[in-house]
Amino acid sequence: MTAEKYPIERGLDGMYFRVERNGEWKEICFTDLIPEEREVVLNSFDKDALIRTCLLLADTVRAVGDLYNLTFKE
Repeated sequence: MTAEKYPIERGLDGMYFRVERNGEWKEICFTDLIPEEREVVLNSFDKDALIRTCLLLADTVRAVGDLYNLTFKE
């Protein structure tokens, strides 16, 4: 994948994983990974790690919503 297809690295969730991008190894936050990288990470987790990840991501989404007073309505 080329550099322009990677998302902006925001570091929102604090869970970092070592991934290879453009021939270099980097520590990238889970929410900054592309879908293929996230799938590799999640497939390596056991049940407890998946639960912890879901709880942390829920806390992160909630914190961002609270900070910016965001709501989702269709």
